[in-house]
Amino acid sequence: MKRFSKERGAVTLAELLIVIVILALLFIIAIWNWRNQIGRGYDARRKSDLARIKIAFEDYYNDHECYPPDTIFENCGGPELQPYMREIPCDPTRRIPYVYIPLDPDGCSG
Repeated sequence: MKRFSKERGAVTLAELLIVIVILALLFIIAIWNWRNQIGRGYDARRKSDLARIKIAFEDYYNDHECYPPDTIFENCGGPELQPYMREIPCDPTRRIPYVYIPLDPDGCSG
């Protein structure tokens, strides 16, 4: 007659469930961190776009003694600010234009 011992080397259902839960948690943490890194990349792109827009507006002001009109950003990806910028940048996530609201309606007071 065979005797069964507790050291038979099989995996119990509870152990299997614990491993699956741990792997699922690690997967969720990895996805969460990946999404955060993507968001940080988009934020860095926005900061870079705003810095380039600032320089382009300063150069435009130096040449025309006025800032561009407030409708300049309506054409996302358009060439309206050439030679100061190759194309008008857009928001990297939704591909919509940035908002430009001048303090002075005519844009010439600085």
